[in-house]
Amino acid sequence: MKLRHVLIGGICAVTASGGMAQAQKITNPDWASRPDGRQVAEAYPPLAMQMRIEGRSTLSCTVSLEGRLRNCVAMATTPTGLGFDSGALKLSESFRMTPKMEDGRPKPSGTVRIPIR
Repeated sequence: MKLRHVLIGGICAVTASGGMAQAQKITNPDWASRPDGRQVAEAYPPLAMQMRIEGRSTLSCTVSLEGRLRNCVAMATTPTGLGFDSGALKLSESFRMTPKMEDGRPKPSGTVRIPIR
């Protein structure tokens, strides 16, 4: 099984809770961990792998105080019906962000979008 290119990353924005009116934009996310090649291969939809079809999915997740992704939803997936959305959701368990700190404590959770190809 050979995977050529896998793009995982690119946070579009983090929306902090707690009454902030505007979403905080993060251009250089601090990932504590991301899925490795083995995890990507395990999450890749079997039929798409057999047919050599590449896909994309964008996840929207809540980031916990500990930096784990929670309540993830596949916002956009192409092509549909092959399992790229469920594969991306499986990969979400392998992401962890370094929590942003404020006054020596982790900031409240926010929302993050992650494009996966």
